Amino acid sequence: LFVLHGVLRDPEAFLAPWTSFADATGCAAFAPHFSTKEFPGSLSYNQGNVFSRDQVVQPRESWSFQIIEDLFDEVCDWCGSGTGTYVVYGHSAGAQFAHRMSLLIPDGRASMVIAANSGWYTLPTHDLDYPYGLMGMSISEAHAKRALESNLVLLLGEDDTSEDSRHLRKSPLAVEQGAHRLERGLNFYL
Repeated sequence: LFVLHGVLRDPEAFLAPWTSFADATGCAAFAPHFSTKEFPGSLSYNQGNVFSRDQVVQPRESWSFQIIEDLFDEVCDWCGSGTGTYVVYGHSAGAQFAHRMSLLIPDGRASMVIAANSGWYTLPTHDLDYPYGLMGMSISEAHAKRALESNLVLLLGEDDTSEDSRHLRKSPLAVEQGAHRLERGLNFYL
């Protein structure tokens, strides 16, 4: 299980609630730290470092999403595990990372991706530029089909309706998705 932290970049706080689950189920839980020094801003973390600052699509090996695949290999080698899949859980900024990873790396080894309370979404459409949509990405029809068939779980809070959070993106394209996290999540789902 890979637990992805939010915008405050505090992996320990996100891992702590999962330790009893990990102990009870025998799974290994890890919370990688995407530091603001190495992954500055949402472009590098939440949006996966897919585009460089000058709007050039980076090679997949440079995407932040790929780090989870690489960490999985390292963990399996370190533990001597023969498991072939992992689960990703992300909250808030981590949920943005998680759902985008699910869309852009459908051939990854995540058996389930759980995105809890994302502030905004990449919609599975070629009508909007990335990160709001998939325009500008080289995504084939087969890739898109695999992505939409993946085991992506959205967790939304029915009271997550604040429009005033300082961490809630307020760009015009984000606001088009909804006024708050709940509306935006329902819009992505529907």
